[in-house]
Amino acid sequence: MSSHARHPRHRLRRRSTHRLLAGAAAAGLVSTSLAGHAYASTDTPARSPAALAPLAGPDSTMPPLSGDARPILSAAAPEPAAALVPPAPQPVAAPAPPPPPAVVAPVAGGYRITATFGSTGRHWSSGRHTGLDFAGATGTPIAAAAAGTIVEAGRSGAYGNRIVIQHEDGSVTTYNHLSRITAAAGRVEAGAVIGLLGSTGNTTGPHLHFEAEVGGSLVDPRTWLAERGVSV
Repeated sequence: MSSHARHPRHRLRRRSTHRLLAGAAAAGLVSTSLAGHAYASTDTPARSPAALAPLAGPDSTMPPLSGDARPILSAAAPEPAAALVPPAPQPVAAPAPPPPPAVVAPVAGGYRITATFGSTGRHWSSGRHTGLDFAGATGTPIAAAAAGTIVEAGRSGAYGNRIVIQHEDGSVTTYNHLSRITAAAGRVEAGAVIGLLGSTGNTTGPHLHFEAEVGGSLVDPRTWLAERGVSV
């Protein structure tokens, strides 16, 4: 048998394919050119009209497939976004008061230094000045230079009206020649008014005689203040 001879089964398949395509063309499911193509491609397996339905053109009059057709639902319009409500403002806490100063000058202002520590002269019984003199107007407020406890307050010979404060670091300061004592006992904070500037005791004019002691010995009050951040 020749290699080009076809088996009778192939001829039956070709005839069946021809009949199917001819019927589909008559029904308008496929074009006549596609039906005619079946004669030239006898090796292609036959397809049913249902399998060839997707090949129909846009003008095809193919009826919709029953059971598979579903209505196309239009997309629902999106709901408008809810208006954004800003959060309620939170109350702002009042700022904390600043901490009290650690050390202050014993006279707030309006003074001049008239004598320094270690000065010599006939005005002092020991021949040397033992403190720092702040000259000013009588009645000028005098403040505790640092926090501490008043351990002495009252009249004290040549010092006149005198206040002695023991501080937390062990040092001691004294405030002399006061015209008036306003704090005689208890704890005081730095800057608290303890008396008024005056001229009581051994003095030639109204001033504060300010002394500082460390370890039981008198030291330069200006240096004591400067070591604690106060310049006078």
